[in-house]
Amino acid sequence: MKERFIITGYIINNNTEQITPPIVANKDEVEVVRKEYESTKKGFQGLIIKEQILKVYISGKISGLPLHETKKKFLKAKEEVIFDGNIPVNPFEIITDDNLSWKDYMIADIRELFNCDAIYMLKDWRYSKGARIEKSIAKELGLKIFYQ
Repeated sequence: MKERFIITGYIINNNTEQITPPIVANKDEVEVVRKEYESTKKGFQGLIIKEQILKVYISGKISGLPLHETKKKFLKAKEEVIFDGNIPVNPFEIITDDNLSWKDYMIADIRELFNCDAIYMLKDWRYSKGARIEKSIAKELGLKIFYQ
């Protein structure tokens, strides 16, 4: 699993207070920043490191449902993943062409799933062949599995 953290700092330069823009970093980068901060302080008054964030693939029933309702459902799930402080991967944003075959969508989605740390199973996932396949792959990859 790829570990990701959010790093930001509280800086005072020339009597001006500011928070540095947040960056996403891996564990090694966090340690480099932490050591640099400890050795120099470089104007930092505080170093803020958010615990691990995950890249989360959203999985649920798509086929056989009205497209606009399904997109709305996945958008709501995306907002939930963001609210939890993670990075969402919405299948509707992987391929935007609405005229491909089910197999083409699945190949693209599974390719993206391999780059994720977790999968978020929507309430209706059991009624979707594609979502069941995605969950099975996620389990075999050792990804964290979350349920709506």
